[in-house]
Amino acid sequence: MDGAFMQRAAPERHARQRDMPDYDSDYAAASRWTDAGDSTPEADARPGEYYFRLGAHAFRTKNYTFAIQMYQVSASWAYKPAEYNIAVMYARGDGVPVDLPRAMAWIALAAERNEKHYVDAREAVYAEMSKEQFEQANGIWRELKKTYGDDVARRRAN
Repeated sequence: MDGAFMQRAAPERHARQRDMPDYDSDYAAASRWTDAGDSTPEADARPGEYYFRLGAHAFRTKNYTFAIQMYQVSASWAYKPAEYNIAVMYARGDGVPVDLPRAMAWIALAAERNEKHYVDAREAVYAEMSKEQFEQANGIWRELKKTYGDDVARRRAN
């Protein structure tokens, strides 16, 4: 399973690879912090990206509970990299106990738009799960979809 979540890091970044919060998601596109501190959801009109950056910063500082909270807020704005990062945190046990059903539920949400990287990651998690875990993941996914699925979250983001 871990192969789907391996970062494609340059050699000089390899040593700090586990400290990176993005797990090869779109963090680079979302990492435009302003030194002036004026980047607010209202100011930049991209709340999913804004809360993703807060989650990424919390992850880097090992504040995992806050990272998940901010990624969840970001996901509520249909921001797929946040859903992916939550999935990876649960799959790897980064700051939370390993929970493959919860990881599968989140990665299934991230893969809703059939983006190859997220679909590949979903299949990797699925390959590691038992039938019981998959059934549990479906229950979690059904609950998460009510708030974080594109049918709901995309409307909020538009």
